[in-house]
Amino acid sequence: MRAARWHGDYRWPTALVEGLFWLGCDYGRDLARPLLWLFVMFGLCANVYVAASISALSSTVVTKAILFSWGQMFVYIPSSSNARDEGLQILFDGHLPDWLYFITFSQSLLTLVLLFQVGLVLRNRFKL
Repeated sequence: MRAARWHGDYRWPTALVEGLFWLGCDYGRDLARPLLWLFVMFGLCANVYVAASISALSSTVVTKAILFSWGQMFVYIPSSSNARDEGLQILFDGHLPDWLYFITFSQSLLTLVLLFQVGLVLRNRFKL
């Protein structure tokens, strides 16, 4: 099936999507890849939130950055709204810097894609 994708008139956008699909979950066969990417993205974004915080570095700031990152990843869970609001207040005094919106939007969107890939892998694994 992979070879059949390349026998048409494909351009670089198709190659990019194909490569990302392979990198993300090995065409729906590898569960570890999307889970690893989720944890990597979670950790990197939490570090960005700590570094961008206007508060002095403390255990409270790190904890709120972790919760803020987790809340950004799972925006559809009702309790994550509280985690995001509290994190926003502690880390950024209630106002998120404009450049950080790109990080939060990207984190939410990539989480949705990676969770879809986890679902695809589970579907393929347990298909009868």
